[in-house]
Amino acid sequence: MIMESKYLDDDELISAINHSSQPYIIVEGPDDVMVYRWILDEMDCSGLLEPRNGCDGVNALISRRDEIVNPNVIFIVDKDTLVYSNSIPVNNNVIYTEGYSIENDLYQGKSFEKHYFKKDDKSLFEKALNEFLRYYACELEKFKNSKEFDFTKSPESILSENHLLDTSKLTDYTEPSQSSVEYLRKDYDLLLRGHSLFHLVRMIVGRKERTIKYSQKQLYDMCYCLKSDSIKHMQEKIKKSLS
Repeated sequence: MIMESKYLDDDELISAINHSSQPYIIVEGPDDVMVYRWILDEMDCSGLLEPRNGCDGVNALISRRDEIVNPNVIFIVDKDTLVYSNSIPVNNNVIYTEGYSIENDLYQGKSFEKHYFKKDDKSLFEKALNEFLRYYACELEKFKNSKEFDFTKSPESILSENHLLDTSKLTDYTEPSQSSVEYLRKDYDLLLRGHSLFHLVRMIVGRKERTIKYSQKQLYDMCYCLKSDSIKHMQEKIKKSLS
């Protein structure tokens, strides 16, 4: 059974790790804990699940790894923008998600759409996705050109009720190339920021005229039960790191 320790500062956590014989699994934040608990409980992995203050919080501990004597410690971080690169750092006991974030790994394969989307859900989602991809591809081009970018806009904040992109709500928007849009469309389950992707889905399955609606937590749970290849790979990587 996975337990969560109280939120400790770095010095306290390193001391706790070094005085424990149990495995420690260090993840980015409280929002990730639910998913990793499912993963670890299913593996029947006994240890402590410790959320930090985002990627920077995990990296701060990684930088002090030489102070940690407990051999059963693994760090799990989201790829974030590294998902757009072919150069992923190789670090012992550091595991990266396959997609932008653990939410993307949950959604990988798009099985949720196949199992739960009705016909009108599919058409509305495709329209909303196409519009959102225009914004996201624009920001991706900025990122690749070393310009200031922002992948954090929520679909609800920039799409109209008719699921059309309102470019007046964006900064320095220029129409992206079709190749950038298609690059994202092909693997949007892994490449779009995970929070944004789930908000897009919830816009569709949570709309007021839909008979059956789902909360964000329910969406995560439903996706986990469908068990994507990325989640299976995560379990394998954790098991290998702790063996």
